[in-house]
This record gives sequence, C-alpha cells and structure tokens, in this order.
Amino acid sequence: APTLVEAPPGRAGAVAFPPELRFLKDWSRYHVERFLGSGGMGTVFLAFDPSLDRRVALKLLHRNDPEQTGRFLREARAQARVEHPNVCQVHEVGEVEGRPYIAMQHIEGKSLADLRGQLSPEAVVRLVRDVARAIQAAHKTGLIHRDLKPANILVATDDKGDLHPYVVHFGLARDQGDTELTHAGMISGTPSYLSPEQAQGEPLD
Repeated sequence: APTLVEAPPGRAGAVAFPPELRFLKDWSRYHVERFLGSGGMGTVFLAFDPSLDRRVALKLLHRNDPEQTGRFLREARAQARVEHPNVCQVHEVGEVEGRPYIAMQHIEGKSLADLRGQLSPEAVVRLVRDVARAIQAAHKTGLIHRDLKPANILVATDDKGDLHPYVVHFGLARDQGDTELTHAGMISGTPSYLSPEQAQGEPLD
C-alpha cells in the first residue's frame, strides 16, 4: 500500500486520511493513492481498482444528508447517460461507511482554466469544437449542463499527441423533463459563465 502524507486542503498531492475518512485506508474495493482536489460537494482521490486493474478518480460526498446525496447521485446519473468520447465516463456509484461515492474515469491532464494563455488560438478552437459536440450529445438526451466553464473541462493528451478535452462536473445538470428541480427565478451556475437567460432565472432549453 502507498505511504500517504498530508497535503494542504484543496490542492492535489498525497493525502493523510482525516479521522472521518480513516476507513479508506483499509478499504478493499479501491486502494486510495492520493488526494486530487475538493469542491463544494465532494473530495476527489486517485484510487486503484484491483478488480479491473485500472486507476479511477474517486469522488466522495463531504457529508451524507438527503439533499446533498440526491444531488450527488443526480450528477452521477446525468454524467453516465451521456455517451461521448469527450465526456468523462462514470464507472460506478456506491456507498462506503455511509458515504456515497462516484468512481469515474481518471484523466491525466489540466483544466482548460489552468491552460489559459498556453495554447494557440487554433488549439483552443479545436478544443471548444470538441466540447460543443459533447454538449450536443448531452442535449440529445435532454440534459443541460448549466455550469460549462474552463474549470469544468479537463484536457489530456492522447496517444497521437493531440489534445483531448473532457467535460466533467455535471452536479448542476438538469433534465428538461424534470420539473421538480426547476423553479422560476432560481439561478444556478458560475456568474462569469452564465448565459443571459440563465442569469435572469429564465427556463433553459
């Protein structure tokens, strides 16, 4: 098993398990290797799946309350239903010691936000083209991402040396047919990247 050392919260690196996550140290389903990052809803680790002999990005919910769990599971289901090479794949959804988790495709790369200023205009256009195709695939299933931004696009390098973008973080995604999650005047998303109708709280299509 790897030796895990402490890393600053919110930054990628090796990780020491806090008391509430100590159970991860001896978890047989996945072997947690290091801390990758955290957000408002969950913490993400790099883990090894011994049953399928592959590494995954393992996202654990910060806390297990009904509202957060429901949103967490909606994210996994939304992401899993979009089959496209530019959408991060969901491998498994489960629960360990009362903590819901999502096991996803591990993508070696940086976010488009981290690559700002490092790419040629031509490279950026190709990336945005591929992202648009991925979002179109989501739209064909009736799914609206609602939080598309450079930080939610991971960029890896494929076997040919070409840049390959992946859309991630479907936590705010909404199904057009799901009226339960739609409230007039409610604004969801990142302010700098909202569409005009989204910023005004209008229904999205």
